Formats: sequence, C-alpha cells, structure tokens
Amino acid sequence: MNKNEFVNEISKERLEPMMRSNVIVMGDIIEDIDMVTPENHNQVLKIGFLNSNKNEHLLENYQEHFDIVISRDGPMLPVNMVLDAVNQNM
Repeated sequence: MNKNEFVNEISKERLEPMMRSNVIVMGDIIEDIDMVTPENHNQVLKIGFLNSNKNEHLLENYQEHFDIVISRDGPMLPVNMVLDAVNQNM
C-alpha cells in the first residue's frame, strides 16, 4: 500500500480543515518521514523504530533522518515523554 498517497488523499478530504501546525511522524522505514510535507507545518518530530538486531548497520542512517530512534523493540518511553510534555503545555 502506498501510505503516502493514502495519507495525502485523506488529509485533503478530512484533515485539511483542521490542519495541525505540529506533527509527530512515527515509522519503521526512513521513507515514512515523507508522510508529511515539512513546509506545511511549524514543527515535525520524526520518531524512527529500528526493530531488528540484523539492521544495526542502519542505525547511523536512521539517526540522520529521525529526531529520535528507538531500537531493538525498545520501550515507548521516549514517545510517552514527548506526549506528556505536549499535554502539559496545552
């Protein structure tokens, strides 16, 4: 499935009237960061999941593309901390 195309269609029809200025993108492949267009938002936080030990050689590449990288099926603590901080500032 082409997630990018699907997400963009949905956003045009349903989300555009309530467009958010800040976005959190989470994905397990680098291409997932293309789900949003950064120019359309004030802030885009990119969280990557590098789940397999056999993909450790990709860690540096993930760190270049994502703001936060969670590896080896790590805990969701970093995501929860970000969401808690966002909720406290609302």
